[in-house]
Order: sequence, then C-alpha cells, then structure tokens
Amino acid sequence: MGPAVIAASAVQVNVLINSGFAARVTNATGHVIDGPVSWLNIAFRLMQLPLGIFGVAVGTVTLPLVSRTAALGDMAGFRSALAHAIRLVTLLTIPAAIGLIILAQPIISVIYEHGRFTPEATRQTAGALQFYAIGLAAYSAVKVLAPAFYALDKRYLPMMVSIFSIVINFALNWYFMFKLGLGHRGLALSTSLVALTNFLLLYIMMRKYAGSLETGALVGLIGKLLIPLLFLAAICWLSLQFMFQPAIHLPEWQKIFGMLLVIAVAAAVFFGSAFLFRVDEVRDVVDLVRRKFGRKR
Repeated sequence: MGPAVIAASAVQVNVLINSGFAARVTNATGHVIDGPVSWLNIAFRLMQLPLGIFGVAVGTVTLPLVSRTAALGDMAGFRSALAHAIRLVTLLTIPAAIGLIILAQPIISVIYEHGRFTPEATRQTAGALQFYAIGLAAYSAVKVLAPAFYALDKRYLPMMVSIFSIVINFALNWYFMFKLGLGHRGLALSTSLVALTNFLLLYIMMRKYAGSLETGALVGLIGKLLIPLLFLAAICWLSLQFMFQPAIHLPEWQKIFGMLLVIAVAAAVFFGSAFLFRVDEVRDVVDLVRRKFGRKR
C-alpha cells in the first residue's frame, strides 16, 4: 500500500513544485506577475478530463484481467492484455490531445471567460493547456502500466520512477523557466516531458519482467491512425478559422453548441475513418463503452 501511495502522490508533489515556480514568473521588466498559478491549475484540470475518461477507465477495466493472468502465471495472457490496453489508450488519447492543442483557446473561452477572466487569461491558459496536452497519451499509458507492476509484485518500481520524476520535474522547471524564459508554458512542457519519461521507463522495465509488449502492433496502430488524425486536425483547424475567431462575437449558447458540434463531428470522422482503415481497436472501444455503462452485448 505504501509504495502505491507514494507513487500516486508524486503527481501532487509535481503540481506543488510547478505552482511554486509559477509564483515566481516575471514580466519583461523583472516584476512578478499575477495569474500563472491559476493559468496552470485551470489547464491541468482540463487535461485531467480526458485522462480520467480514457486513461483511468481503460486501466480500471484492464486491471482485473491483468491481475488474474499474473496470479495464474499466464505471462502470455498478461502481456497480451497489457499491450492491448496501451493500444486502446493510444487510440483514445492522441486524438484528444490534438483536439486540445488546436481548440485550447475556444474551449477555455467557453468555459471560463466570464467576469474577471479576461481574453488575455484565456490566451495564457490555452498556452499551458497546449503544452500539457503533449504528454496526455503518455500520462494515460502510465495509468495502465503502473498497476500492472503491482500485479507482478514489483510495486517498488513505479514508486522509484515517481520519485525520479520529481527530481526531473524540478530540474526541467528550472531550466525552462530561468534559462529558456518559457514562463508558465515551460512548466507545463516540463510536466509533459516527465510523463513521457515515466512511460518510457515503465515500458522498458515491463519488457524486462514480462517480455515483449507487442511494440510492433503499437507502432502499426499509430501508422494506421495518421490519416484519421489528419482528418480530425483539419476539422478542428477549420472550425478555429471560421467559427471561433476572436473577432466573431457569438451568443454564449451558440459558442457552446458550436464547440459540442465540432467535437462530435471530429470524433465521428476520426473513428469512422479509423474503422475504414481497419483499426481493430475501434471495435474494442465500443465494447469498452458498453461495459462502462453496464450494457450487455
């Protein structure tokens, strides 16, 4: 229990470190400015939404199967279940990340730009969200990989990686903020790079203890998704150009409806084209949704 708690708390420690650095962000004249802490916190909460929907959901559904196969000593089944879960997370989170990167500003505007939350705050928060989104897929994959170590009774490995991530996060924060002058965006980028590092370390370690994780199939999946992802990015970009320009003043309900419509169309085009490209994991997503809402086939 202890190692799992420590591993989980590393994320909160990194958030606290980021807030400490954000509180020291300065402007061109060297004066500390207000806002970076709030901008980072809001962007991080928005990034947590697809993480919770996809990463945690897939991890929760996969864990019983992974634990059962590990307990039975069925390493082939263990590897297959874990590799399949990683591919599912990849299928779901990469398009979500692209959507967040392109539509960051209108999403934040619709949700937060009211009262004292100004267009400038929207722009700054969107910059942080775009950098957070870079690490979304890796962050979600860690949610799948880390519990698998507990099933193999290797619970100290995720804890060690999490502690290492705190050190890396602090060093990257310092470098991006004080050497490169990236401000709060650099802090968000640091979080994404830490997530990517965590994923790679856990992935390499899991290959050592469990064997091949069907890396070729994962690379093949990403290759099949390139054109569907291009379609999704094109829809998001076109909506940004013709629907969500700052000069276009729409009633609030039209902004909300427009955003929901764009997300729905982009998702339908992405999954539809992925199905046409024979991405098997699309059918698995349907099964996952059915299981999530308690429907029986």
